[in-house]
Amino acid sequence: MQFDYKAYNSNGEIVTGVMEGASDHEVIEKLGDRDLMVVSLTQAALKRRVTIHVPLIVLAQATRELATMIRAGLSLTRSLGALERQSKHRGMQLVLRELSRFIEGGASFSEALRVYPSVFSPVYIAMVRAGENGGLTAEVLDRMASYLEMSQRLRQRVRSAMMYPIVVGCVGVGICIFMTTKIMPIFAEIFQQFNHQLPLPTLILINVSAWVRARLLVCFATGIATGLALRSLRRTSKGNQLWDRLKLRLPVCGPLANKIAFSRFARTLAFMMHSGVPLLKALNIAGAAVCNVGLEDVIRQVGNHVEKGDTIHEAMVKEGNFPSVMLEMVAAGEETGAVDELLIRVAEHYDQEIDATLSGLTAVLEPVLILFLGVIVGAVVIAMFLPIFRMTEVVQF
Repeated sequence: MQFDYKAYNSNGEIVTGVMEGASDHEVIEKLGDRDLMVVSLTQAALKRRVTIHVPLIVLAQATRELATMIRAGLSLTRSLGALERQSKHRGMQLVLRELSRFIEGGASFSEALRVYPSVFSPVYIAMVRAGENGGLTAEVLDRMASYLEMSQRLRQRVRSAMMYPIVVGCVGVGICIFMTTKIMPIFAEIFQQFNHQLPLPTLILINVSAWVRARLLVCFATGIATGLALRSLRRTSKGNQLWDRLKLRLPVCGPLANKIAFSRFARTLAFMMHSGVPLLKALNIAGAAVCNVGLEDVIRQVGNHVEKGDTIHEAMVKEGNFPSVMLEMVAAGEETGAVDELLIRVAEHYDQEIDATLSGLTAVLEPVLILFLGVIVGAVVIAMFLPIFRMTEVVQF
């Protein structure tokens, strides 16, 4: 096997390189013979990054079962093999098989997880490493499964709330396109036989129908190109920052996005602190978990203040972007030595507010969207049949 190493030489300088060896111990001995003091040693194969998609619920279930097996006394590789055989998700099977192979080759569990960054988040890897260091791998995996399940429930609630307006909007657009491109041309041919001026709404609808039919493909192509352009812009650093700032300032979605971000931050930080992850590292990873560049920068500054000697509460107050509920709970947690427990309460508080906000939005959007759809479809139908209603005035015998 090949190992990437970083070591100090006799002059105190850091040197890096690759060395062959049957195990990490053999490589360390070889480097020691060269008067090199090893700082880090990683199996070279583990540098490979593989992109595989595994649903969050599948990962949570596998993590829970892995914790149960390890707690029952099974070895890590045997547990991974059992999970691979019983898993029905092909991606998860591949991940479990490769993890077992890397661990049998001498890598630690947390090192092997780094091969699949698309499956295992920095939160997952950091908590597993803390569990390995403290001999509490099963307990940490159990906690991680709970964290994943809560994250999945939050994501599902948001998606469910957004699904209704998206479906209604798509149905409305589809109905309008169908009526203007398929139904209206038939009525337009009939109306051409009339020798009287058509009502204004009907004329507008006929012109709109002709314009849409002539440029339908162009409209679709423009829409797709605009979507791809916005997606590409969002992948850039400036575009991502702009989008994240916009999300927080939207009239209705902004407060909801804030609550979701602070719920993620509080829960992630609490779970990592409870698992023994060093505070500065936990803050950095929890900042990335909020999925908002602006808030991530604020949390990074909190970490800088803590590194200089401030408490978490003092650092948060200096930044001034944190809600009062979180500030009070963190201050109380630092006084009692239970910051992680109180952060969980903060996350639960925001979860309740998110549920209430989503329920309120759904209750308001349902009648509004139905009314909007009814008005649009009704206006189109009236414009189409208005000449027929006025047949006695329009048709000249």
